[in-house]
Amino acid sequence: MRRTRTRVSLWSCGILLLMTTVALGSSRRDDLIDLPLGYAHQDSEAQEPTGKQEGKEDQSCLTSDCHSEYKDKKYPHAPAALGQCLPCHVPDEDSTPYEDGDDHSFELAARDGLLCLKCHESQAEEKHVHQPISRNRCVGCHDPHGADNPALMILEKVADNCYECHEETMNDEASVHSPVALGQCTACHDSHSSPYPMQLIAQGTELCLSCHSEKEEELATHRFVHRPVLEDCSNCHDPHDGADTNRLKEKVPQLCVGCHEDVGKSLDSKHKHGAMESEQSCLGCHDPHASNFSRQLKERPMDLCLSCHGETIVGKERIIQDMKAYLEKNPQHHGPIREGDCGSCHNAHGSDEDRLLRKPYPERFYTEFTADSYGLCFGCHERSLVQEKNTDKLSGFRNGKQNLHTVHVNRGKKGRTCRACHDVHASKNPKHIVDTVPFGKRWSYELGYKKNKDGGTCAAACHVERGYGRDQPVKNK
Repeated sequence: MRRTRTRVSLWSCGILLLMTTVALGSSRRDDLIDLPLGYAHQDSEAQEPTGKQEGKEDQSCLTSDCHSEYKDKKYPHAPAALGQCLPCHVPDEDSTPYEDGDDHSFELAARDGLLCLKCHESQAEEKHVHQPISRNRCVGCHDPHGADNPALMILEKVADNCYECHEETMNDEASVHSPVALGQCTACHDSHSSPYPMQLIAQGTELCLSCHSEKEEELATHRFVHRPVLEDCSNCHDPHDGADTNRLKEKVPQLCVGCHEDVGKSLDSKHKHGAMESEQSCLGCHDPHASNFSRQLKERPMDLCLSCHGETIVGKERIIQDMKAYLEKNPQHHGPIREGDCGSCHNAHGSDEDRLLRKPYPERFYTEFTADSYGLCFGCHERSLVQEKNTDKLSGFRNGKQNLHTVHVNRGKKGRTCRACHDVHASKNPKHIVDTVPFGKRWSYELGYKKNKDGGTCAAACHVERGYGRDQPVKNK
């Protein structure tokens, strides 16, 4: 009885030897010199692609009657171009090649893509192997005999071959990454195998910088680099497409607060910074990649603040004065202003405290004293400044040893707040003492403060003048 074996005709066989160099766009025919299975490669100019077997000169795979289409491909697979069919196709033992008309049959020399890897073994050597390779389905992308497209690709554009498996929705947003738009998936991915996940040709940010060289210089020359940039640009950007020109994975500030959770909480605060509600949001103040200023600020903190607060701002809750002009006219600056650090007192994102303050500070002229209500001031100043009744060291504002800060502030409902005498930003007087004091919503009065060698005097509004002396206490009426 004739032994039955699986037969595959030359025409229906879809799994053949692939040439990686050809698959990468090369048409060199000396790339298969070391082919296994005992056939000798010859230069195509020296040997006509007959496909004949020794002793059977009149028998060929590539005749006008059989498989002639393989001779006319623009990019033929080297073995097919040279008529070397037998390294991939093995005649059935029970039939004689070329006899019995169409009844002759062949088997593949190896199963599926394993046949391709007999020559192209390097294509599966890396850690991350493209699924068609690992499943021995090379012919999912390549025609094993020849094609009209480089690299024996079945479809003309590389991307069209990719979209046979990968959803094409990765390029349907408003902004598409140039390699994707041009169908050049292999600009970033190795189509066979790679040391890196997703068959990327380089890892993380290194891959992006191979094109975006201007960013490479920026990262190298700036002191502070955003951590996601150091790790992987795809932490923030979609490498294929996105809704905006930067292909961000989410809109700002939602993208930012995915990591900066503390900022996210401040955005739910009672008072929000107008900058955070603008179109640029976080990007108005921060460079998302690198900066020479801490927290990737675009400028020195106070310079950045004054780039907006250099003019009068009509806000939702109040009119905010031109702070830049005010500081120029009033040279005696509060410590945080001298240090150029507005953020010492204000939360630049949002706060439950009035005026975006980081901690409580009384809003009114009169306030009953509690330590918690002055949390902002006590972030720098000692609480004992308004808790000790007598001192000769804590404050220069004393009449003999009587601590006048305690007298003014630490009392019942008529406790004067700091704003009764001091401007929290700047004034023309030492200790940023004010010339006029706002009282209520519509009226301001003259403080009438005068400094002398031992202390000073003040005559606020309609009050009689009162004085103090550190060494020579004043007896006020």
